Formats: sequence, C-alpha cells, structure tokens
Amino acid sequence: MQLAMVAGEASGDLLAALLLGGLRERWPALHAAGIGGPRMQAAGFEAWWPSDKLAVRGYVEVLRHYREIKGIRDALARRLLAEAPRALASRRG
Repeated sequence: MQLAMVAGEASGDLLAALLLGGLRERWPALHAAGIGGPRMQAAGFEAWWPSDKLAVRGYVEVLRHYREIKGIRDALARRLLAEAPRALASRRG
C-alpha cells in the first residue's frame, strides 16, 4: 500500500508519526512519502521535502517564502499525479 502524507508543522509531524506506527501494525509493507518532519522520518516516512519548509508564520514570512512554497506545492501535485498513491493524508494547523 502506498500513502502520501503532508504535515506542515510540528504537531502534524507528531500525529502523522503516531498514525504511521498504527498503520504499519496493520500493513507492515506500507510505503508512506510526501512532506514530513523528523518524527515521521524516524517512523520510516520518505520525506520528499522537510516539513520545516512549510512552517512559516505571519504575512511577511509567507510572502518572503511564497515562491519556494508554491514550487513545493506544484512539484508535489505533479509527483502525486504521476505516482498516484492509494490514499492521501494532510494535516494543517
């Protein structure tokens, strides 16, 4: 089973890592990839981009990183369309 996940901040990283642990009990061969943090990676997640790239706050910081964030979003969409996971999970604060 292939699962795509997106966690854009620390609490999403924690919750997704816990979810991965539970899912792996049911499906040991589960492959999960996408955008995630260190806890997800420790749980066997393949991070295409680290979640800290999305963890920006405030209008000024978002505008400063807009091109990079939009580039990540567009690349993620292309990759998910090309590799079509069976499920997608996303957690935003």
